[in-house]
Amino acid sequence: YVTQGPDVVIFRRAEQIARLEGNSNPSPSMQIDDDDEDDNSENGMAGDLNSAGPGHLYLLSLLGSTLVTVGENQTVDVWDVNERALQRRLEICKNDAQDRRILTLEHPATYLNKVVLGFSDGSFELWNLMSGRRVHAFDAEALHQRPWSSGKNNLSKSVSKATNLSAITCVSQSTAIDVVGIGFANGMIAVHNLKYDKTVMRFLHEPEHGEVTAVSFRSSTWQSSKVAAQGNGGGGGVKNPAPCLVSGCKAGHLAVWDLKKRQLVTVIEDAHDGPVTSVVFVPSEPLLITSGQDNAIKVWIFDKGGGDDSSGNASSPGIPRLLKSRAGHSLPPSRVRFYAADTTSDHVLSSGLDRTFRVFNLYRPQQSAELSQGKGLQRARKKLRGVGNRPLAQITGFEASIARERNWPNVVACHKNDPLASTWNFTQKRLGKRRIGGGATHGGRKKKEVVTAVCISSCGHFTIIGTENGRVERYNLQSGNFKAAYPKKAKKAHGLAVTGVAVDSVNLSIVSSSLDGCVKIWDFQEFKLLKMVVIPDLDYSGVGQKQMEEEEEEEEEEEEDDE
Repeated sequence: YVTQGPDVVIFRRAEQIARLEGNSNPSPSMQIDDDDEDDNSENGMAGDLNSAGPGHLYLLSLLGSTLVTVGENQTVDVWDVNERALQRRLEICKNDAQDRRILTLEHPATYLNKVVLGFSDGSFELWNLMSGRRVHAFDAEALHQRPWSSGKNNLSKSVSKATNLSAITCVSQSTAIDVVGIGFANGMIAVHNLKYDKTVMRFLHEPEHGEVTAVSFRSSTWQSSKVAAQGNGGGGGVKNPAPCLVSGCKAGHLAVWDLKKRQLVTVIEDAHDGPVTSVVFVPSEPLLITSGQDNAIKVWIFDKGGGDDSSGNASSPGIPRLLKSRAGHSLPPSRVRFYAADTTSDHVLSSGLDRTFRVFNLYRPQQSAELSQGKGLQRARKKLRGVGNRPLAQITGFEASIARERNWPNVVACHKNDPLASTWNFTQKRLGKRRIGGGATHGGRKKKEVVTAVCISSCGHFTIIGTENGRVERYNLQSGNFKAAYPKKAKKAHGLAVTGVAVDSVNLSIVSSSLDGCVKIWDFQEFKLLKMVVIPDLDYSGVGQKQMEEEEEEEEEEEEDDE
């Protein structure tokens, strides 16, 4: 089930099988009758035939054959997925005196046709979807103001009262009936009993961690089938894991809380580059799955730490470690190329606005990876939290060659506002030791110029770079040393910034293009201009036409000298 604007698109594998149109109206026979429920329950306004629709959907939950969606117009739509029909539309916030928004919803286990809704003003309510009525409004002030639990290694000191109501950002069903975990925008986590409207315990993140974005519970009553098979020497005595709660926050950290001892176990910093969006334990397995706004999904395993207590069970939840992960660009990709120029390549290189450089395998996703950016990565993550926390600037262009890939770096990239091009080793998936580019001693430059285009010769020995001031230069890819500029006599190859360079398959000629509207062909070995083409529609400044006239005058002078 995927939301698309006000609609919900239903897929089976990769095939679309249905679309639920959000702007449709519920059947009149399904509208709420005021006499259906007792007078002490509050009625949610049912959508009428003149309803403006839900707007863009941002919450989605499947309860058996019932699908619940929440749109930006603060309407709760209830769908029958079997009939593909809208059963009813609840405008819960329509008559509210204050402007509040639904931020989260959760279906408590065994609560038939009911969901709990968390609001931006800190209120927390239980609603019946079939009758369209509010069953209970929980005591929000008591939820915030009761004494907070504190224990050894807790992230916060003991706090007696909360000063203001905080928005409820997430709700998750625990492994116990009637008990849910509630995350707040101020970093607090409350384990709350819905039946008695009482808070069992509380935890608190550090202020710099930001709001709680996801929570999940791990039970102490199940046993993994694999662990049971291994056991202590394969026999009995399989220990049960200690009950715990894992929370994700806006800063991208994961916190593990011991529910038995009511204290913090560990914090995994920078588990994701950006807010954590989902945290889910795999039933009957010591596995935790997390996802974040960095477009990554990670699997963590609890197989470290956690000693035994007197009964032989685990006394601590343990410390999770990363088992496997899959990740893509967190921002739109800016350049995508096959690693090899032929059709046999199964690797794709891509750079994105998130400042990452990635390789994807088309047939073996486990071989996909991000190319390392060197030792500065950890410092950059601490300095720049969230998406784009990489030491190198955004890549604007790159080129790769399979020749000499095992001898020296075989990938060259240019970066935004960077006078140096970076080199990469594809085999080792890491940054090269040398950077290629200008300076006072290279290519006769008087100042550093931003590299705007790169390419690699077919032999794999040389790289050609173009600069923002119109220079085209050749460097040795192994040593990084400057060799020569095109042409040798003139200071510049173009009048404006170079937009692209390319070398033919036999190293005979180089083609360069520029914002001056010129496409020039150069002799690779002699560094001389062979041919120039001016594209008038791209020559906005007239520089290209001027270069053409100067070139014609030089040819005429050479012919006169020959005569």
